[in-house]
Amino acid sequence: MPVTPKHHVSSAPQYSPLDSVPEYKGTWTAAHILQNHNTANNSLTMPNPLKPSKNAIIYSMVDGEPYVGMPPTKPVTLPVLLYSRKSVTEPPTFNMEKVGECTYVISARGHKTREENGLLIGSIEGEAQRWYIEYIERNDAYVIAKENDRGVGWVAPSPENKEEREEERQIRVRQLIVGPSHPPYHPSNQLFRFRYED
Repeated sequence: MPVTPKHHVSSAPQYSPLDSVPEYKGTWTAAHILQNHNTANNSLTMPNPLKPSKNAIIYSMVDGEPYVGMPPTKPVTLPVLLYSRKSVTEPPTFNMEKVGECTYVISARGHKTREENGLLIGSIEGEAQRWYIEYIERNDAYVIAKENDRGVGWVAPSPENKEEREEERQIRVRQLIVGPSHPPYHPSNQLFRFRYED
């Protein structure tokens, strides 16, 4: 619906090279957390309400819980952006096609989402990217990662940018950082929720 307005990971805990960066000190990469998370419990089991749908609404867990969507124009390639709830009359929707266990192709109006140069886009050209969607029980939300590299996934821009220029509202696709707590800590800009208009 248009919008209106493979390196080896040790089994022992290892801190990321980002430890030298103050805001990431004491964090693990998502790839390391995922390996330990899989062996420790079964919380990767995909619960409802995630399901195949032609009318899925995706929203970020950053402040204001903005919607994820694409502009209403129809060029070959579109950016995938955050939209504040007050900026749209109806939330944008996506087609969620299940293509494997916890794995989906996500598209809107024929534009298939994929990563390009570290940014999330929708394109009518090329193959669709497959996304592995992991439920995070602690937050009752989801992480959306590349199927073939689950340490890299969707990251919302910082909340102060969600009303700024289009390029500053675009979803990033980059390394996911997870805090080494139990259960693991996921920052809000890496968390998304789904609801449906079916």
